[in-house]
Amino acid sequence: IAVQKDKKERINELAIKGTFDDKTYKEEIQKVNNDILINQIELNENKIEVDDSESCINFCKYFICNIGDLWKNAELDLKQRFQKLIFPEKILYKKGKFRT
Repeated sequence: IAVQKDKKERINELAIKGTFDDKTYKEEIQKVNNDILINQIELNENKIEVDDSESCINFCKYFICNIGDLWKNAELDLKQRFQKLIFPEKILYKKGKFRT
């Protein structure tokens, strides 16, 4: 973005010196403004992805660190969903022991 801003400044200087006519100046400035906008959008998208990743990681840490309490305080339907998520092959109870 800094490079495009420098380019925009040079275009302005050339326009002041009369190197560009009005039409060329407007076209060049529009190109640079478009490039700046595209770069800003890309930066924002990357920031959102990082923020989403951090939120996901924080939730996973919370979930793992508190899984016992979450299980203990959950309703039956939520316990069943947890169980299916953590043990997709189901839990078996055989001869007095749990198995996965």
